[in-house]
Amino acid sequence: MTHALLLAMSLLFCCQFGHLNADELPSSFDEHRFYQQYHALSNEVVTPHLTWSKPSVWSDLRVLVIAPSWGQRETVELQQRFDFQISSLMTLRHNAFAGLTSIGSPLSPDQVTSYFERDLLEKQYDVIVISRTEWRLFPSQYRYDILNKVYQEGCGLLLINTGKHQELDQLFAKTAWKPDLGFANLEALGYVRNGNVPKTKIAGVVFGKGRVLRLDWRAMSSQMILTPWQGNYDFDWEYDHYLAITAKAILACAGKFQDVLQAPEQVINLQSGLGGQMLNFPIVKENSIPAKTLELLAFSEHVPQGHQLAMLTNPSDRFSGAIEAGLPAGAYVMLAVSRDESGRVCSWQTFPLQVTSPCRISSLSLPKDAFAKAGDRIEVKVQLEGAFNAEVPLLAEVYDINGRLVLQQKIPYSDAAEQTFHFPAPYPLSSCLFRLKLSLGNWSTQSCSFTVQGRERPAFSFGAWVESQACYISYRFYQSMAANGIDGIFYSNARGDRKVAAPLLAKTGLFSIPEFYYYKPNRDKSNPEAPVNRNNLNAPEFLAEQRRKMQELAQVWAKYDVHCYTDGSDKSRGGNSFDPLSKETFRNWMQNRYKSIQALNAKLGTSFQTFAELDPQPLEISRASGNLPLWIEYNRFFEERFLNYFKEMLQVAKDADLNGEAWLGPDGFGRLDPFEFSGMYQLLKTVNYYNLYTYQDPPQMEIGRSLLQYCPQVKFRTIYAGSYGNQYMNYVFMRTIPWYMLFHDYTGFFWYMGNGKLTYSSEGCMAFMPDLRPSEGFQVAAKQIAELRRGLAPLVAASKRQHDQIAILYCNTSVAAATVRKQENTLRRSFSVLQQLLEDSGLQYDYLPPEEMGNGSWKQNYRVLFLPFALSLSQSTLASIEEFVKDGGLVIADCVPGEFDDVLRPGPAKMLEGRFQPESGNWRLYDWKTYSKVRKKQKQGTEARQQLLALLSGYRTSRTQLHGGGMVEVEKIEYQLPSGGLLIALLNYQPESRELTLGLPAGKVLYDLRGAGKIGVADSHTLLLPGGEVKIFALLDAELPALELEKPDAVLRGGLGAFRLRNGKQSNAYHLQFFDAAGKERREYAKTLLSGEEYLLRPALNDPVGTWQVQAKDTISGQLHQAEFIVKPAQ
Repeated sequence: MTHALLLAMSLLFCCQFGHLNADELPSSFDEHRFYQQYHALSNEVVTPHLTWSKPSVWSDLRVLVIAPSWGQRETVELQQRFDFQISSLMTLRHNAFAGLTSIGSPLSPDQVTSYFERDLLEKQYDVIVISRTEWRLFPSQYRYDILNKVYQEGCGLLLINTGKHQELDQLFAKTAWKPDLGFANLEALGYVRNGNVPKTKIAGVVFGKGRVLRLDWRAMSSQMILTPWQGNYDFDWEYDHYLAITAKAILACAGKFQDVLQAPEQVINLQSGLGGQMLNFPIVKENSIPAKTLELLAFSEHVPQGHQLAMLTNPSDRFSGAIEAGLPAGAYVMLAVSRDESGRVCSWQTFPLQVTSPCRISSLSLPKDAFAKAGDRIEVKVQLEGAFNAEVPLLAEVYDINGRLVLQQKIPYSDAAEQTFHFPAPYPLSSCLFRLKLSLGNWSTQSCSFTVQGRERPAFSFGAWVESQACYISYRFYQSMAANGIDGIFYSNARGDRKVAAPLLAKTGLFSIPEFYYYKPNRDKSNPEAPVNRNNLNAPEFLAEQRRKMQELAQVWAKYDVHCYTDGSDKSRGGNSFDPLSKETFRNWMQNRYKSIQALNAKLGTSFQTFAELDPQPLEISRASGNLPLWIEYNRFFEERFLNYFKEMLQVAKDADLNGEAWLGPDGFGRLDPFEFSGMYQLLKTVNYYNLYTYQDPPQMEIGRSLLQYCPQVKFRTIYAGSYGNQYMNYVFMRTIPWYMLFHDYTGFFWYMGNGKLTYSSEGCMAFMPDLRPSEGFQVAAKQIAELRRGLAPLVAASKRQHDQIAILYCNTSVAAATVRKQENTLRRSFSVLQQLLEDSGLQYDYLPPEEMGNGSWKQNYRVLFLPFALSLSQSTLASIEEFVKDGGLVIADCVPGEFDDVLRPGPAKMLEGRFQPESGNWRLYDWKTYSKVRKKQKQGTEARQQLLALLSGYRTSRTQLHGGGMVEVEKIEYQLPSGGLLIALLNYQPESRELTLGLPAGKVLYDLRGAGKIGVADSHTLLLPGGEVKIFALLDAELPALELEKPDAVLRGGLGAFRLRNGKQSNAYHLQFFDAAGKERREYAKTLLSGEEYLLRPALNDPVGTWQVQAKDTISGQLHQAEFIVKPAQ
């Protein structure tokens, strides 16, 4: 086996979450440990790479790489390929030496300075590489020390894209030095890629005892420091050749490169398949000492690992000998590597190679390259040239991203030069992306890609906002993220290279989360009495242009696996616009709404003569003039226009999708603010996806969860968490937040921020380190997600969340009224403290919108209605509440409600004052906001919770209860399983362990899903709930019977094998793992099933034949069942 064939064909992620046990992760964040891990570049994550360059004669070369942290993965890539002694120093970004002084910031001035003082000033190097950090940013002491090392000590200095500076201008005015770096590397790649390679500027100078080389790549990515990024190259095979150029530049700076090889003057030509082809060309430069061996290798997309053409011993100054190409026709990069008597590399050179053949595939095309579902008919057109005949088979093979051969078809011979054939679209197991490889015997090979929709979405998503683009290092970040549980990547429009990024994400098995063209108001506030949004939601030409841009975007992404389209967080409608067009559109809207001016005046309490008189004004003016009804209607008009924009973008996304399906919605909103967005109810009636922050008006998370019962089209909902300092450094939070999301009916965790880039470093506490390792805090959360995905997520999704017959009124008009009264914080506190009091008391609840109270059906589900700071009550809402009380319901308010009606006219508060009493009756006045002052006090807090429970006594039916009246920051949540029985989750949000007793109904069987398994029948269960931990129990009518597994005895390669599991009639979930005949776990085949569901295993045509094993584990009891089956060759 040659050196080039020693290719790591798959990523070896040594730190995957699947290989870690919970006790291997620290229980708390340590800032010093985090800084050490961040700065210590590690080879722990091994990426595919060629190893022809090891060992070398330069193994003692000391190299220091100084660059922004988020480009330093390239330093690791260099270490993998060359055995230099490489160290690194990190700067903040391309235009900042250091910064980010908050806790958890590894690149603060103190941190950066301490490492530079230790590693730059006190150590010696043969070469210093400075890349993507502007020279002007370095403190003068460091610039002087670097140049002194060059001048006095002979250290080489390689500068890559370090910007302009007077010192550098003076330096390069010295004696010029022009090393031959063998830029034939780029010329050879350009030959293969039809001249499409990055342009490079090079300048060199001898400075004292040392050499300085300056490289300016014309194309650089935001995560690469040592190589150029050319937008659409095939990352897997070209990258090694680009990095070899930088290695040669490092050696040249050190004066170490023995440049003994030269490129031939002309392109070398070989004929495919012919043996004994004689070649004769100069290869060793005159007056050079030849090496012991010379190896010739060929590389291209079809042979990325390299194909050995020849191995010569004691070569002369010319290559002269016979070569058998053994390669399909096409353009190649030829690599010549010379080694000494010890087998160490001492020189290399690359040059173009052309392989021809008597017949070839001149073109391969798919009239259509994206398909709606497996089984669709795929048409392929092929153009052949030359002397092809029946003896030269034409073979089609289709591979998925895992290298699984999913289709193999021999094309019947035809003497026509243009041929067409068909095959069925394969099933998208791990990605929508497939590669069609067409071979004409051994003479010629062509390939192309296509996509098939219908890939199954995860039961619980783990998305990430990242700063990667579509370059080689971004690709490796995506792979590391996918290997560690991430399944979706947010991709901003600002990156601009979506046509490259979309297939690249699919290539790594990731769903995309593209940013759609969100509404940007572009607000003009020059006239505070009439602010204007320049981007007008009422202007047809603006909306048409936005649709056009969205169509262009969706046509790119819709071919691939799209989780959803989102707006990129923190977007806003910008308030109301008071331009003439918007006012005129509003007048028409009001006429359609009220039909007559008399009806409008009766509702608003106005005296307009015509609709043309309506002249809405901003809030401050409306408040002063008492014209709040017209203001609130204008606000509703703009909310509707804003939501119509979402409707239009969603429809464009659906139209672009091959199956007419798409999810789209806002990302990172959630403030209780009438100007920022819209009411939550109206929003969730409009979109089918949304994402919330954990810290912006937290009641929105429960409001959104509650409203889902009225908005069944919202299939996907997530919450932002992660790299915010108060979250990442709080491992209690990181352990509990995934479970919080799951048990609050959110279907995914959206991690902010996955990584950084050279131009934007953001927070220090990222999900991943600059060297691709998952960070510690990320792993804490990722382990929880890995666990819940193995059964609990689909089981919870199939179950129904329970409440204690408690409803909380959520009225968007009350939110607007609080803004009118300048009491927004009082409103938020009323919601938040009420939630805390209920949850601390072991109770659950739903928010109830007035829009769903009209038909009275809500009264069947609830016995208690809370009115938190309910400043607005419409006549219809009040009437529904009165019927609720008449039927025996209890209404509790923290202040007399109804100061306003639904259009902010005086409401029913005066009439209600006599009804609400603090001590008795079904209309109770109870200011729960005081609970926040006593919550953490043992005696007073317990008394407050017991007071609430006493107030609610007789109005709720409990299935289970926490003895002692609940516990602070311990939440109890219950789900009813489809076939009966309960799931009970206990979440401890505090770092301290809590002992508690759970009261249970008699005669039920209790299971501990995260611990002991079956506990048995009991009327109570006492447990110690550790800090930041979650316990989950199942309460069943009877003990689970043995696990039954239905499986086939044998499955053919390319065939189907059906698997089913059940525990009698009890609802359950089961996780299946498969191990092939070689004993390797096949993670791509893993599956979680619900009771009675069927899983179809699809062994690939190149999967190992023989005895396979399936392991099935049931979620409730933990029973493990193992069985064997045979995978047989295809017939």
